Amino acid sequence: MPISRRTTYTANTLIDAVVHNQEHDDYVAGINQNSTDISNLGNQAVKLTGDQVINGTKGFVNVPYTTGGDPTTPNSLTRKQYVDAASKGDIYGPAPVYINANSFKVDRFFVRNDENDGIIELTNPSIIDMGQTGINGIAVSGDLAGTIGTGGVSSTTINGVGTNFTGELFVGDVIWTASGGRRITSIISAVQLTVESAITLANGTTYRRGGEAPNTWYYLYAGTDFGTNIGLLLSTRNVSAGEQLWDTSFPKIRQLPFAVRNDANSNLLKFWVNTGWPFRPEIYYDVSFDTALASTDTRALTAGAATAFTAVNCGNFIPPISQVGLFHLGVNTGANSIYLRPTGSASNGRRAYLAAAGADLDFGAMQVNSSQQVDYKVITAANTLDIDVLGFIVTEVN
Repeated sequence: MPISRRTTYTANTLIDAVVHNQEHDDYVAGINQNSTDISNLGNQAVKLTGDQVINGTKGFVNVPYTTGGDPTTPNSLTRKQYVDAASKGDIYGPAPVYINANSFKVDRFFVRNDENDGIIELTNPSIIDMGQTGINGIAVSGDLAGTIGTGGVSSTTINGVGTNFTGELFVGDVIWTASGGRRITSIISAVQLTVESAITLANGTTYRRGGEAPNTWYYLYAGTDFGTNIGLLLSTRNVSAGEQLWDTSFPKIRQLPFAVRNDANSNLLKFWVNTGWPFRPEIYYDVSFDTALASTDTRALTAGAATAFTAVNCGNFIPPISQVGLFHLGVNTGANSIYLRPTGSASNGRRAYLAAAGADLDFGAMQVNSSQQVDYKVITAANTLDIDVLGFIVTEVN
């Protein structure tokens, strides 16, 4: 309804009262109608601010969004940030499978990357070869600054010339040359470090970071450049512990809940993955666990006689990404009661009783501390204890 009307009055003529009154009435009626329309608009149209319930089916040309808040009901709008955060833990695909002393297989995987801004997906099986460098092998850098040597003699101390050991290497890294690799056990200075087993190097040898070495843990990463390169990478660096994965084969990575160990001969300890993959997998060693005094590949304690709680270092067989070990116990010369507890705990520990000399049992899971240590004690010192590591549960990778 119009709220006004234009009327032309002729000079020197009378104003028609009827017409004037009608025009005024129309004007008032229009204002009243507009007031009603405005009121209805406020009650029936979508408000820019304030609470409002909208009935009926509505269509949107664009997807609606919310500027904040996470969904709390089944029909709540969901922000991308919320979905990304919720899906960060998604890992799909079968567990790694041991092939031989130099390799294992991963059939496929689907994961979010560590920055949580994309997906890494492998659809074809990959063989991870310990003798290979880069993708589907072990991370190895280019030549680093300076040269190294042991003076041409067998030694666990390596000296450098023009090197920057303190800036470029971590304890636990592998220092690698054409003569092989060794795990670093201490960095004394920019020009001197020690390794876990002796090596013979002529002075003036070029060197790299990474590669295969004996008695070394390797962590598994999925990676992609969001192009043609999609695969797996092993590294001595543990991103879950705050270490930097320096290899640039993959701009986007995701640490997987898995680690493998090379033994003293640079052979993979044989493993199999039990329940829990891919979140808190139980990883068992597929080696012999015989009765007391027998030799095993994962022995952490031989002939222990401590009658007060004493720490046992299990770091050779339980990686830093785990704080739960799986243990096997055996007694040597007679019956004994054995207690285990996490190192540093004030508890009385968990007890097992072995009834005769040579008796053994699978003790199962026990928490270890952040240095992969467990405390033990026996009641009878003469009847000594052997502890073997059956495996471990990954607890420290998200």
